[in-house]
Amino acid sequence: MNYIRFNKSEEWEGKIYTIKTKEDFDFLEHPVKIEFDENILSKIKIDLRPKITIAHGLKVGGADTIIEEPVEIPDNYFELLNWDSIYSDIMNYKITKGMFNLLIDIQNLKQIILSKKYKIFVAEISGLKIENNGSKPILRVTSFDGIKKLYDLIWMVLKDYIQKFYRREEKRKTMDYLEVEPLTKEHSVMLPEDNEIVIKIPRRLTNDIAEVIKHLGEYNPDNGNLPEEWKKWDSFIVHLNNYLYTPLIIWKKTKRKPNQSL
Repeated sequence: MNYIRFNKSEEWEGKIYTIKTKEDFDFLEHPVKIEFDENILSKIKIDLRPKITIAHGLKVGGADTIIEEPVEIPDNYFELLNWDSIYSDIMNYKITKGMFNLLIDIQNLKQIILSKKYKIFVAEISGLKIENNGSKPILRVTSFDGIKKLYDLIWMVLKDYIQKFYRREEKRKTMDYLEVEPLTKEHSVMLPEDNEIVIKIPRRLTNDIAEVIKHLGEYNPDNGNLPEEWKKWDSFIVHLNNYLYTPLIIWKKTKRKPNQSL
């Protein structure tokens, strides 16, 4: 049974145009090479600071010191990283995410990290120490465990960058394969999935929902057979006049006027 009825289709069908992607477009068929982009890097923020809760003047959880500024990683620390391992992990990551058309060069990865255009916020943890030289907090590695944590930070930056870069390129390429077509009742974007609109209703109204479902089973839009309950003043159908289609909505208890917001 279809519970959605279109409004005034003669006034809009075939006269309104919509945009769709051409059927033969497949982004995976278009190779994309990773590139350095400062605009993307400026949007990357890795924040691993512990959360602190203040209640009645007491501090619950978290660290004693809050680092308000992003930390800076000394250049010589990047030489401690195993870039071949980073590259291998990144290649595995792009495969698991289905980015098969993304071409990645290890030199590009190094350029992204060495630029330091991203922001990393982190508190002191085992293996890592924060020093303040008066201008910017400096991240110091104090143990082998700290090197592993540094690796994890670099990994998070690269993963975030790749996600943002890939999605941007996908949108750009998709724009080249858009076309317009007239809107009809049969268009895929016209109806929600399964031709139904889901309305979330408070759990306390469970009994009302059960009754509505029962009434819907009695309703036949073809012959106008309305359940008796609908003919009473305490039941109604909401008509959304400003939309292309009208969802069938019933509510017992209160009668609203047509076009009233839900």
